[in-house]
Amino acid sequence: MASHGLYVQARAPWYASVRAELLSFPAGRNDDIVDMLGLFGQLLETAMRGQPLRPKKPPTPKDRWDKVFGEDDGVQNWKLA
Repeated sequence: MASHGLYVQARAPWYASVRAELLSFPAGRNDDIVDMLGLFGQLLETAMRGQPLRPKKPPTPKDRWDKVFGEDDGVQNWKLA
């Protein structure tokens, strides 16, 4: 919460109590909301694991003949034949 990594509706009636509990953790008296958010995070991790980013392939260089002999019209490219 302190690092602005959690979105909550600021106009919600429960916002003040949730904010106070999160910002007072771990020294605060209550930690039920903190526990719930931790368990929710664990559930999200088991539901769908993150995928490593795949590097994008660089675009194939085009030359002036691609417009004439390209594959846009459904005909096989003359360079591949």
